[in-house]
Order: sequence, then structure tokens, then C-alpha cells
Amino acid sequence: MSDALVERVRDDYARHIADLRPYLPRGVLPLARDTEPISMHDGHFISVRAPHARPGRLIFDIACWDMAHGTLRDNVWTYPDLHVRVVYDDAQLLRPKTLRQLDRRARDAATEILYDEFDRSAEGHAFEHRMLLWPPKAGFVVVRFGNANVTVVRFDGTKATVLPGRPQAR
Repeated sequence: MSDALVERVRDDYARHIADLRPYLPRGVLPLARDTEPISMHDGHFISVRAPHARPGRLIFDIACWDMAHGTLRDNVWTYPDLHVRVVYDDAQLLRPKTLRQLDRRARDAATEILYDEFDRSAEGHAFEHRMLLWPPKAGFVVVRFGNANVTVVRFDGTKATVLPGRPQAR
């Protein structure tokens, strides 16, 4: 895509997520904030699992970088590391079809997340979290969920900080 088209797509999604944000579960807002959202671009899956004791729950652990707090030193950008845990409840993995397929893709060191987005499900009573993966053969991930919570830990050198997840009550 041209740079202009990329910018238009970003603007369109920003408007879409602004309209959707009031309806999203509060627990996913760190990934959908209007300012300094946590970006999973270039992120890698640490693990994907579905606990047997909690039917309908999926847990994704993802390693990525805190793009909003990078520093430029000697013409090289460095970013604090992030560990993002997304816990989906009332969840269904739509793509790939099985957790085993996703786990196989997640364990491939070449697989990374290029882009993620939120939307309402086609039926309108649930939400979907979609992640486009690289390389192209990795495809994408689609999780339909009723509720979700995100926990983010920033690692900056030897310092670890749990970032505030949910905005304060309005």
C-alpha cells in the first residue's frame, strides 16, 4: 500500500475504535486507548493456552516493546520490553480453528504480530480481537469474546513495573 493509503487506513481505524471504545470491556482498554495504546506490533507469542478448569477462557502471553517510551541513543532506538497477558472469557478461537494450530504457529520463532484490532462480532453481542501475523503463511488469529482483561508488565533494565490497566471509574 502507498503511504497515503496506510495513513487513511490508520485514520479510519482510529475513528472506528473511538466509536467502539465506550462499549469494549474496560479490561482491554490498554490495547485500545486513544493515547499511547499498547502496541503488539512485532510482538511474539510466549504462550497460548486454554485452562481445563475454566471452559471458555483463553490466555495469550505476548512479548512486545513499549513503542511509546523508546529512546534514541547513537542513532539506535531502544524500547523497554513488555509482557502482555490477555485473558479472554466467554471466548472462542475462530482462526485458526484449533488451539493446537495456534500453538504450533506461536512456537515458531519466525512468527510475529504485525497488527491487531478490535471489533464487534457479526452478531453484535460479543467482540473480536484480530491479529495479523507474519510471515504470511502464519495467517491471522481471531478470538471472539464476551469479556477480557489485559495485564501489562514493563521491563526497563532490571526494573519491572505493572502498568495501570483500567482507567479510573468515571
